[in-house]
Amino acid sequence: MTGNQETQLIVSKVELILRGMISNHSKWELAQDRGLSLCRSIEAKKSKCLQNNEDLYPNDIGYYSSRLKKIIEIFKNILLDTEEFHKNLKALENLSKNSNSLLFEFSKLENIVTYCRNITEKYSSEVKLKQKIVENISHGIDRTELLYYTSLWQYPLYANDELKLIFAFIIKELCYSKGK
Repeated sequence: MTGNQETQLIVSKVELILRGMISNHSKWELAQDRGLSLCRSIEAKKSKCLQNNEDLYPNDIGYYSSRLKKIIEIFKNILLDTEEFHKNLKALENLSKNSNSLLFEFSKLENIVTYCRNITEKYSSEVKLKQKIVENISHGIDRTELLYYTSLWQYPLYANDELKLIFAFIIKELCYSKGK
């Protein structure tokens, strides 16, 4: 296999991995939105109970909590996929003789591996935080606490605008590579 053929093979495999990551991130954003809706529902139900001096655990809180747990499972699956993508990119980097030459318009393979590692770390930290939210929001005992957990979900600390910027850059790279 010539150097050019090897590079083309690596580029096509990297593109496939990056497309998988983009697809997973779209799923992440959908799960994020659905989770926020569930947090807001729990917050509203519990706030109403607090306002009316009712039982803090109405029957339907369990439904919302179980749905939030399913959202966490989606996040965990996306994290596992991203860890696998990172592992595959590292393997391609180790196979490549030219990991520090431009693979795409603006990026070297080593940079793409770094982006994927950063994405994996952000997802991992966000999953841990969201797990804590899910464990605690149903047990909130005052409005401030409920707002705190809903706000933590609504404004992610790790899977935030910086992550969106990384994905925007990856998408741009894929668009440029198709134009070649």
